[in-house]
Amino acid sequence: MGDKPRIYRPNHASSGATRTLQPKQAQKLSPAKQGYDRHWRRFRLAYLNENPLCVRCMEGGRVVPATIVDHIIPLSQGGAHKDEANSQSLCKYHHDLKTATEDGGFGKLRKIGTVDIRPIAVEGVGGGVGSVER
Repeated sequence: MGDKPRIYRPNHASSGATRTLQPKQAQKLSPAKQGYDRHWRRFRLAYLNENPLCVRCMEGGRVVPATIVDHIIPLSQGGAHKDEANSQSLCKYHHDLKTATEDGGFGKLRKIGTVDIRPIAVEGVGGGVGSVER
């Protein structure tokens, strides 16, 4: 009755095992190292205070608060980082939609040689963004 089950506790220190980063983890930079530091946070707050509504929603006649400052020209394509001329206020929905359609998706573009490969829509399948309906 007083016996406890044995708990398996491997002794990693004696085996010489060390934790190594996976290739994808080793390549990924922190947001601060990508330029999203305290200076960006200040710029973002000031921009959202001046432009509090989603520009895409306003084009559709809706009043929706913006939560994201988006780069009109992505940084990967030479867009300026903390530049009001390259910024727009978007709600999460429109930012996700823009990322998925214009910026190459959340997984970014896959490159084969010098050709960018984008997922294609199959006719009559899915019904989501980019699919072709009959």
